Amino acid sequence: MDFDDIERRLDRLEAGLNEVKALVRQEVEKSNKPAGSPSPVVTKPAVSPFPVATNPAFWSQVRPAQKTPVMAPPAVAPAPAPQPSVTPPRSFSSMLGTPGTGELEANLLGSWFARAGAVAIFLGAVFAFKYAVDRNLISPAGRVAIGLMAGLAFIAWGEWARRKSWPLFAQAVAGVGVAIGYLSIWAGYQLYDLMSPAVALVLLALVVVGGGALAIRHNSIALAVLATLGGFLNPILVSTGRGSEIALYTYLLVLDLGVVALSHLRKWRALNAVALFGTWFLVFLGTVTLEGAQGGELVGLAFATLYLLLFHAVSLMSRTTGAPSDETDVALLGFNAVAYFGFGILVLEGGAESMLALLLGLAHIGAGLAFRQMASTDETLTLTLIGLGVASLTIAAGLQFTGPVLSTIWALEAMALAAAGTQKGLSKLQLAGAGIFALSVLTTLADYRLGLAYEPAFPLVSLESLPFVVQILALALAGYALRQQTGMVQAKAWADTAAVLANIMALVWISFELWAAFNRSDGWSAEGFTFTLSSVWTLYASALLAYGIAQRAKWARLMSVGLFGLVVIKLAIADVWLLETPLRIAAFIGLGLVLLLCSLGYHRFRELILGPDESSSTPSGSPLIR
Repeated sequence: MDFDDIERRLDRLEAGLNEVKALVRQEVEKSNKPAGSPSPVVTKPAVSPFPVATNPAFWSQVRPAQKTPVMAPPAVAPAPAPQPSVTPPRSFSSMLGTPGTGELEANLLGSWFARAGAVAIFLGAVFAFKYAVDRNLISPAGRVAIGLMAGLAFIAWGEWARRKSWPLFAQAVAGVGVAIGYLSIWAGYQLYDLMSPAVALVLLALVVVGGGALAIRHNSIALAVLATLGGFLNPILVSTGRGSEIALYTYLLVLDLGVVALSHLRKWRALNAVALFGTWFLVFLGTVTLEGAQGGELVGLAFATLYLLLFHAVSLMSRTTGAPSDETDVALLGFNAVAYFGFGILVLEGGAESMLALLLGLAHIGAGLAFRQMASTDETLTLTLIGLGVASLTIAAGLQFTGPVLSTIWALEAMALAAAGTQKGLSKLQLAGAGIFALSVLTTLADYRLGLAYEPAFPLVSLESLPFVVQILALALAGYALRQQTGMVQAKAWADTAAVLANIMALVWISFELWAAFNRSDGWSAEGFTFTLSSVWTLYASALLAYGIAQRAKWARLMSVGLFGLVVIKLAIADVWLLETPLRIAAFIGLGLVLLLCSLGYHRFRELILGPDESSSTPSGSPLIR
């Protein structure tokens, strides 16, 4: 609404007021006029602008223009104007983003005082047990009975508080009852020898079940965590060092299933983390301390596989419903896989570790691809599973193979990862392949001590040369695949980089082969090797330049210039001082002729090399490479 519109409406209202004045004046004159006199004539406009409730024409004129029609107000008495609400001033604590006095008081007195009191009472119960033992005031059975009754009394107190709608206080005292129950049963077994380990474990398991039921009843994750921790402490509390590993593994599996069910029922994800860490801690502890039966390694590995599948399923199935994953899911998956593999390394021997790593890697990659189909939007867990699989496969190769075979396997693995990442659109998978390829190259160079230990049985076709062949092929295929990707902005640059790296690896391989050939020959000399190496590099640079001219490959021309420069530096610094004068003259003259012929070829076929567009925009005196 602009100013002119407001002005027009004010004019209509003023006209309406003038009409009211005229009507009032007319009525006054009628009342004062004697009977029989003629009435004055008042001229009225065709459409009255006066805002009368029974005059809808006025409302159609004065209401603001809008898409939804506005109904005329009813002819009733206007409602009293609403009184402005008074907002109370904000407290200083609320302005700072901190809880107010009432909330702080409720938090301290209603929650933390109850928790602190619960902990104090539990500690008092511990000291009471110790005092009773030191003074022999009550019989052992009486002490245990008193402890159990005290625990039940606290649980009943918590139930009473829950019915009074005091949830925080109820959870605190119920937690004290569960803790005293644990303490009493443990004392009856460990201190007083009143029950067998089996009976103690059953009673402690009942306390765990009772604690879980109380957690559900009070809707308290704190009680659930307390009961879960107690469940994993039970085997330690009743351990004698002579138990059965199978019994321990079975107990852990049953406990994990109960914890996972409780976590799923109440959406308490923290319980899964407690169960995961507690399970693997007891698995490793039991393997080290308990004396297992013959063949117990395979039984332990079978149970460990069940733990791995259970906790992996818990982490993954909760994300197929659309909830996004976070760092916690990645950490749990990683810890679960690492713990499983570490347990396998601990119990297996005789080379079976590499087979376990191979199966674990294939299973994780398959699970990652399947999870991507189930929850395609959650790329984090997909890459986590595939990354764990890739790491397992890499470790499996390192455990099983050494030397050129290991380097070749890692290069093939890198090729597979790059191809899968390109097909599935996962760039991080391609980066993983690049990392493993770099590991393959570094391993090759380290094994051969930069060529000094390269001793193939036959030139170019030996097992020692296999890593170089596979690595060069991998780089060439990567360059070709990158050139086919039209939608990628930097595809051509990466393709050129792959081509340059492939030629560098080929040059390194040729140099290693030349060194091995001179070592096998009887007439080996340092002068002959270095001069031959410079000659081979010069020929290679010439071939690169010819390829770059024929295919208009700028990367090849640029690399040939760099290689020519390296040969010149090598000749000036080392080669000429090792050769006799006639050979030194021949070396420089030969190199100069090669360089002149390359320059002449560039000028002679410049338009063919650069193309008509680039050639027309490049001065003839410009450098070789544009």
